[in-house]
Amino acid sequence: MAKVNIEDYSWIARGKQRRKIIAVMYKLRTPTELKEEVKLTLANVSRVLRDLEKRKLAMCLNPKAITGRVYELTPQGKIIRDKLLEREKRS
Repeated sequence: MAKVNIEDYSWIARGKQRRKIIAVMYKLRTPTELKEEVKLTLANVSRVLRDLEKRKLAMCLNPKAITGRVYELTPQGKIIRDKLLEREKRS
């Protein structure tokens, strides 16, 4: 059983935009794909992705690309996503 970083979990849980984005990152995604699915602006999605990267919860797989960057969750990001989705199912 992998351990959840409670600080990161709490940070995600407190942010509506962060929760929305992390919940749909079950596969490789571009910011544009995320924007369309969660109905946020591209600027908001990009900011959240940068914040997730800083906390090492997501990573860009092609950081040198100017457009069409592809993101995925890190193992810790996946653990937090799974815990959040599990919590929502119980609610």
